[in-house]
Amino acid sequence: MIGLQVRQARLAREPQWSLEELSQHLMQVAQLELGASSLSKIETGVRSVYDFEVQALAQTLEVSLDWLFSAPLEPGS
Repeated sequence: MIGLQVRQARLAREPQWSLEELSQHLMQVAQLELGASSLSKIETGVRSVYDFEVQALAQTLEVSLDWLFSAPLEPGS
């Protein structure tokens, strides 16, 4: 549901964050232990996300919850 948005926000960082770097920042900012493998599964829609994880992702990536739940833009739109 929010996987594409998480990936977009992660890659929009300057410099871009790897999944491992996002994992480390989640621990530092939100005290949430979520490994790179789990983050990859979230980004690809294989793993669901708990409400507290959504909050931590938004806080760490510095995006709003509304933005995380917004539909990703289709190519060419």
